Amino acid sequence: MIKKSIAFILIAALYILTACSNTGGSGVGNVVSPAAKGEAPELTILLSSTEYANMKAEPVLMDYIEDFERQMGVKIRFDKVNGYGRMLDETERAEYMKNLAVKLYTKNGPDLIFTEYFFFHEVLEQEAVEEVSNKIPNISKVYPGLLNEQTYYVPIGMKYYCRGLNSKVLQEIQIPEPEFNWTRNDYFSILDKWISSMDLYFDSNEYANVYVRYVESRIDLRIDNGKLIINIPEAIEGIKQARQLIFNGNYILDKSYRYENYYNMILDENSKEAADGLELYNTNKPTHLRGHLIDGFRAEFVDRQNKKNSNITLPEFSDERPYLNTMGFLVNKDSQHSELVYEFINGLLSDETQMALFESGDYHYYPVNKDIEQAIKEIEARNVKDSNVIKLKEYILQQLNSGVCDTDEDINQDGLSIKNMLYRDLVKYILADKEYSVEELNKELKALVDKYNIWLSE
Repeated sequence: MIKKSIAFILIAALYILTACSNTGGSGVGNVVSPAAKGEAPELTILLSSTEYANMKAEPVLMDYIEDFERQMGVKIRFDKVNGYGRMLDETERAEYMKNLAVKLYTKNGPDLIFTEYFFFHEVLEQEAVEEVSNKIPNISKVYPGLLNEQTYYVPIGMKYYCRGLNSKVLQEIQIPEPEFNWTRNDYFSILDKWISSMDLYFDSNEYANVYVRYVESRIDLRIDNGKLIINIPEAIEGIKQARQLIFNGNYILDKSYRYENYYNMILDENSKEAADGLELYNTNKPTHLRGHLIDGFRAEFVDRQNKKNSNITLPEFSDERPYLNTMGFLVNKDSQHSELVYEFINGLLSDETQMALFESGDYHYYPVNKDIEQAIKEIEARNVKDSNVIKLKEYILQQLNSGVCDTDEDINQDGLSIKNMLYRDLVKYILADKEYSVEELNKELKALVDKYNIWLSE
């Protein structure tokens, strides 16, 4: 699995010849000779509990680790920090940061940090990682749109989740298939016609549709100089419109439900209401507007799923920056095995390992290595039947190559956390048993902003 280029072999040979006189130095891109028998240095990978589970689900990555251990004569161990999912609670995040700092700054700390979207900024905030752009030769193979001018984080796999629409529903409401350059307002126009045309049970999925359409789109959330700003008058208007849509005959409602029931259905996944909501979701399934969420890089999978589920797969809205989910590594600047670490990441970016990532299939991360893209295109040209799927992938790659995609390095984590907290906190006003007045909402939303600003300042 671990591919060594001719250049690396020559460097390794030179290293052996000069071992007596060359006992130190950073050695840009040098391959480290396998450890002598009995030495067995140990590399430690720090990661969250969630990311450890996700790493184990990537067979190419786990196979590579085993091969690296065997070929280089090292041991690789995992050091896990408790942490699950995105942290919305400030206490939970503070506890994670404390535990992370303890792990990073201990005397024999980790050599590598594996991360995905969950805890990316938490790692960078510790300022314990190394800039590696000139130390890992195969970084030159990575799509430039994934890298910043200074490279601390090295992605080794990526996903681009497309938006899916139900083609049968579009036909029923007489809406033509959108173009790739569709906008959020194009989607809202389709959503409005769909809601007004169909008899739908109200469930958590429909709440999300209504919330995004009428509330989130109007809040205009910004963080300026550490202070949260939202458009309170527009948020109030959105809450009023959402309530009207939900309670004025557009949805089939359970007449016995009160606010507490709706809250449980939407926010408590272990509740009876959530289980009932899932059943309603499945009842609604043939009439759902939104189709399956699919990684647009996986053209063969998109092709099959479109046929199987009457799905139309589209890129992110053209008037917003698309988001790429990645997995990758950072290097602890205090690592005692930096050359081994560089070699470890370098091998993960090799053509061989990256092609194995492509071949791992549907739900796994897609390669970040641009040098193998032509070989992948040739495979997909033989296997993908729908030419629109190929065009979709070309459109996404064009976005990536032009640098318009955001990765987690570009996401404001505080803004994202507040966005998620608002989704939770505004349920109270949208689904209240008694409608709040404009004056009451104005007071409540100002208090929420104050609460979030205290959180931002801590």
